[in-house]
Amino acid sequence: MTLPVNRKIIVRSRFVLILISLSVGIILGTIITLAGSALLYGRTIVFEHTFIPSLDFMLLIICTSILACGIINLPSLPILLKIGYIKGKLIGFYLPSFGMFALIVVTVMLINRVEAFREFILSVTQWALSNIVWTSVMLMIAAVIVFAASYILSQRVYAKREF
Repeated sequence: MTLPVNRKIIVRSRFVLILISLSVGIILGTIITLAGSALLYGRTIVFEHTFIPSLDFMLLIICTSILACGIINLPSLPILLKIGYIKGKLIGFYLPSFGMFALIVVTVMLINRVEAFREFILSVTQWALSNIVWTSVMLMIAAVIVFAASYILSQRVYAKREF
């Protein structure tokens, strides 16, 4: 806080850094997916690789990744800005990451043990795969909403922080 930079600029620059990192990850992931599928198609390494990435599926993967980043970012950045990076790592990053992991484990357990839940998930997945563009648009809208909520919350939390 000794530099001539206000708190809004600090939060804004932190978000720009997150978006740059996300963009680099998406670009590298797309290149690796395209190259990997071209190099491994038809070959057997543990299992036979037959994935051919289409534009629709790549869009779906990218939008899902952006939403996942936003969901992880929503609780973590405001907490980091509120209590500091050293103390905030446990609460702001590790706990939300553990929560996402626990949610995935519980979902898999429910799919394997509860028939009604499995049928629901299968019907949602079937609809999503038959309407990939609409699913991608909905995921991107949700990601924008989550990132906007995180940004607004981060601005408010950091503005009230006592140093």
